[in-house]
Amino acid sequence: MVKAFSLKYKLFLLIAILLAASCFFIFKSPGTKAGILDNVDGFAYNATYGLISFNCSNFETGEIATFPYTFPFTFASEGCVENPHGVDIGDDGYLTGHAWNTSLGLIDFGPATSSPAFFASSTNLLSGWAWIESLGADGWINLSGLSIDPATGDFHGTVSTATIGDIKFNCADDSSCGTVDHRVHHYYPIVVSAMSAPNWSQAEACAGTSKQAIIKWQLTSGTQSIYQTDYQIVIDDDSDMADPVFDSGKITSGATQYTCPNLFGCTLNYGTEYYVWVKFWDARGEDYGWVRYDHDLPEHTLTEDNGSTSRYTFATYKHEFPNPYFSYGITDWKVGDEIIFSDASQYYTAGSPDSNPQDCSEVNCDYLWSTDVNVPPTTVFDQASTTIVFYEGILGSVALQITDGDAYICSTSTPAFDITFNLPFWKEINPNVE
Repeated sequence: MVKAFSLKYKLFLLIAILLAASCFFIFKSPGTKAGILDNVDGFAYNATYGLISFNCSNFETGEIATFPYTFPFTFASEGCVENPHGVDIGDDGYLTGHAWNTSLGLIDFGPATSSPAFFASSTNLLSGWAWIESLGADGWINLSGLSIDPATGDFHGTVSTATIGDIKFNCADDSSCGTVDHRVHHYYPIVVSAMSAPNWSQAEACAGTSKQAIIKWQLTSGTQSIYQTDYQIVIDDDSDMADPVFDSGKITSGATQYTCPNLFGCTLNYGTEYYVWVKFWDARGEDYGWVRYDHDLPEHTLTEDNGSTSRYTFATYKHEFPNPYFSYGITDWKVGDEIIFSDASQYYTAGSPDSNPQDCSEVNCDYLWSTDVNVPPTTVFDQASTTIVFYEGILGSVALQITDGDAYICSTSTPAFDITFNLPFWKEINPNVE
């Protein structure tokens, strides 16, 4: 009889455990929104009931959850599949959604009350009420006393309840980290506060190649500056993204600009309009969708207008820039000497954008000579050659600016020369000869 009773007891206990577990899993599958879309995560802590999860994505890595009773096994939470919960702070400051505890169940952060949970970004303080649904009228939690650090997004503070005691929101507040690690965190949503293209000036095109662009962006997040952990950039010559000219794929980097062409397969053509899309990921792996470059938006800038016909594009230069060059024969410059400077510059065309340069002339190039030394007012500065007479003996130079038919401008200059006076003419005279 003892053995039979023992066996029946064990069976009864096993059935009870399974029923309790079944009820638990049913209980923990409420119709709340999935936390992966919410901007609050982490855990708060209560000495009696343990950790309180603010986002079901906390468990997506297979963390071990604590069963509310003492049983000889643990289980891995199924995260947002089995238990969708999460808390979100809206753009208007009001909190919505649910936190969750294995024993207490759901904690509503958007209950129907005259003082709803609210975050004031101007003071970084929280106010209003949350509600432990399973405790009914005894489940109200006053959130006053909590704050969010705008530099980190971390919650700080402790709230007290009449029924379950203190709920702590950050182990750093009482130096309990390492003993009971817990922290609730607010991820401020990523906002693209600035985006620009092509960021390649005429001076840079003259110094290198004209077929280049640098896509730049700046991210902010409410009152908190944020740094993306990953990004992806797509460049295309049409607006559909279906078969892009270039797709970087997901790049793990906090970089805020991307240069094309590069060694990773990004190339550009001359005289072509390009569309750009960029996607960003934050520290918890959430992406914020594609951001399309649009220079009609106040935070987007078209830095150089090379013929863009759409608000969504930037254009590359049509061809390489002129190669300015001139000769001047002598380098021993003297005050009063006439020195001839002769142009030998070349320019490119759209038909041959980077080869077969043509010789400049006064028909297809505009000239602008200049010098930092005083010269006669009759000096000609806008022809293919010029003759300069220096008026003063100082350190000086001469420069030439070439403008081609597409208004692409490049300049070059001589080194600085020491312009000196001619030595006086000496003649030796015999004083004894009349």
